Amino acid sequence: MKKTFVLIMFFIIILLFNKVYNYHLMAEIFKQNVMKNENKTKIIEIKDKLFIAQTNDIYMNSRYYIGKTIKYEGIFYKNPFFEDEIVYDVIRYGPGCCAGDGIIGFEILWDGEYPKEGDWVEVIGVLEKFGEGNLRLRITSIKVLETRGRERVYQ
Repeated sequence: MKKTFVLIMFFIIILLFNKVYNYHLMAEIFKQNVMKNENKTKIIEIKDKLFIAQTNDIYMNSRYYIGKTIKYEGIFYKNPFFEDEIVYDVIRYGPGCCAGDGIIGFEILWDGEYPKEGDWVEVIGVLEKFGEGNLRLRITSIKVLETRGRERVYQ
């Protein structure tokens, strides 16, 4: 009985530590991204190491990011979930419900010629809200890169 109680307490402590750690990690990302970039002309760059955490922070705290310029690299992707319109995203693969089938990134809107699906691209754009709380990047620059980055991210 004592062993069971100790195991349960151990797992509760681990869960609480994880929540506190994630909170502090997200707060640090917020400070780095938003508080140091008050001027809208500065670029918020999403890097490989914390790709999921930074992207998630932008979605969760979008009111602080709307109108900000964001730069990141990813796979140019034609979103298959829309039947009536063509929607493009720049994404990375990450954890999902069934191993690595999650898709992380942003919908993009570009006035120029789009690259080929599957190309590795660098995009720079301004975050905007559209529809019922959806986010997308209005692209100001899109560049196909020869060297591919990490297609699968875990943080």
